[in-house]
Amino acid sequence: MGVGYQLKNHWHKGKTYDNAFDIAFSIQGCRDPEGETVTPQEFREAILYRLASIDDEELIEAIGGAYDSMEEEDD
Repeated sequence: MGVGYQLKNHWHKGKTYDNAFDIAFSIQGCRDPEGETVTPQEFREAILYRLASIDDEELIEAIGGAYDSMEEEDD
């Protein structure tokens, strides 16, 4: 069982899949070239800023396609 968002498709009578996605974002002003000093709070703020600053078309571009997909078990 994943920890992701559950679509409300309880009416669906076919196979379902758990798809994993990434979202691209950047953090400017880092003092470490590997970004290892970025805090969880800074990551959260950067992700929320990215989401709030783009429209739906840009969001789809920032996410791209699923990088992993797994068929879910029937309940």
